[in-house]
Amino acid sequence: ALAVNARDRGDYVLASLLFERCIAIWKDLGDSADIARAISNLASVMKLQGEYARASSLYDECLALFRTVGDGVGVAWTLNYLGDVAREKADFVAARSFCEQSLAAFRRLQDGWGIASALSDLANLMCDQGNDAEARRLYGESLRMFQGLGHKRGIARVLECLAASAAAQSNAEQ
Repeated sequence: ALAVNARDRGDYVLASLLFERCIAIWKDLGDSADIARAISNLASVMKLQGEYARASSLYDECLALFRTVGDGVGVAWTLNYLGDVAREKADFVAARSFCEQSLAAFRRLQDGWGIASALSDLANLMCDQGNDAEARRLYGESLRMFQGLGHKRGIARVLECLAASAAAQSNAEQ
């Protein structure tokens, strides 16, 4: 919790140190699932600092751990995070592959929040590539899912993305 708090405050040095400490503790306890979660959190700090190679390496490590322990939700989110890293590096082919794998994993799990989030992330990627029609379709599907879940933060996130997409297309009224 202290590491998450430090990360959210932008104190990445402290967050990294605390997440590394968490990893060491979980390793001593032999809890692979919690090791993977702590590694994922450390990877998020690396991503925020633009250290994409390190973030990818850490996400690959926790993906393997999640697969080993059979944590499907952990696998799905890690695939999503790998897509985020690839998108940040403008590797749109890899980003799309990871996003689609994540979406498929969430669908297998019937995880509505994960599906809606993955759809929104895939829509963002379509915007990056200039595929506005597909982005709007995916945003619409994501928005309907978040509405069905009553997930206000997700609804707001998708509406913000739709507004940014419309602004990028010089459609101020929309």
